[in-house]
Amino acid sequence: MKNVNHTGILSDYIVVLIIKTDREMEINMKQLKILILVCLCCLNLGCSKADTMNNLATGESPSEEASAENGTENQETGKENILSDDSIKEKLIVTGKYSGWICGLVSNQEDDNSSDVLLINPKTKEVERLTVLQGVYQTQACAVSPDGNRIAYTTWIDEEDTRKGVCIAVKDMNNNSVNQYFNDNGYNPLITYISWMPDNKTLLFNISIEDQQYYTDVVCLFDVEEEKLQVIDKGRVWQGQSTLDYKRNIIFSELNQKELNDLIDKYGGNVHIPVEENGGYNYVEFGMPILSPDQTKIMYATNFCRNMAVGKADEPPAMLCLASGIFIADSLGAEEPQLIYGNHVEHSRIGKIIWGRNSNEIIFDRYYNEQSRGVCDIVLYNIETGEEKILIESSAQMETQKPRFRVDENRIGIYSDGGGGERLYYYDLSTDQFEEETITYNENIVKLWRFCEIY
Repeated sequence: MKNVNHTGILSDYIVVLIIKTDREMEINMKQLKILILVCLCCLNLGCSKADTMNNLATGESPSEEASAENGTENQETGKENILSDDSIKEKLIVTGKYSGWICGLVSNQEDDNSSDVLLINPKTKEVERLTVLQGVYQTQACAVSPDGNRIAYTTWIDEEDTRKGVCIAVKDMNNNSVNQYFNDNGYNPLITYISWMPDNKTLLFNISIEDQQYYTDVVCLFDVEEEKLQVIDKGRVWQGQSTLDYKRNIIFSELNQKELNDLIDKYGGNVHIPVEENGGYNYVEFGMPILSPDQTKIMYATNFCRNMAVGKADEPPAMLCLASGIFIADSLGAEEPQLIYGNHVEHSRIGKIIWGRNSNEIIFDRYYNEQSRGVCDIVLYNIETGEEKILIESSAQMETQKPRFRVDENRIGIYSDGGGGERLYYYDLSTDQFEEETITYNENIVKLWRFCEIY
């Protein structure tokens, strides 16, 4: 039997309970009983802290066998399994009234310049209108907090000059007050998607800020109560090729060959190009950041690109994207982001990503048309085993298809556009079968391209 500091373990869980209570997490009596039972079992059996937290999530009693099997390395692949660490075991998950729903905007029938804020339960297809936002269009980003008390949405910094970019507005549903953030900076920011963390006061989003003529993407957490910004990850712009003499074609490369290769590797690529074929500058695009089912990790796609590419005769069009991958970061910002998937399929990029049945499964679209972001395959990737498989291949009927949200434990929602028009499909991961579904509001089919998940 291992020598375990039982007092330290028990005190850890008391601290966890106090911290989560301070965050106004609702702990029901069943969870509290399990917590006390597991702590007592830990004192009696001498199990490890990792075992105890795992048993807390499952409701089972600790066992020394489970402790012996606990580890952070996948024996088959030899890769470190970053989702098996103690700090990210599923604990007491914080949920709100609308957790598991999706939200977004649809045009108001009475005023084309306003939008209804819709909440949709994908499992039951129940639709609820929360409020109307005046002067907000359905193409703008919108997110409802899990408790339904706050709405965040994007709005123009200057209605007369949209080149100044967008900011985030937050409406308090209790008193109808509206506060704007990031509207006084001179960086012409762009914000495409936003969501709320389970604490109902922290926003998760990707903001693109302009530095001279280039944009830099930043994945952020922002506490609207304390007005504090935390950077999870940030891209940058690299100067590439500069022509010093057009007549004699004298070119200066800011990035040398090794530096360019290292950047391609860093962001998930495996095919290097001659530095002479690089563009005038390089940049990183971040996709929409999303929260893992166990609420401990933030995941987002990256695409490392050049600003221009010259194609060759009798070859496919040259891609601007030199590397694409998927990163995972700690939701508290305590750890450096890690590349957990590199896309090695030639002439393709990673688009929308969602979680699968658990925190080990990732589902994303791999698209082959850079201009339209279309011609997409839907791919499932298992972090632990390193295996991937195509769930749905692109076809004439389903040319552009994006995974949009989780429906329940086994199903995901996929929004598609092609010869069959815009359609919604529910894909069952346990049977690999999918069927068409419709969600209606005011007798119209709701278009879900801009809807996001509520955690």
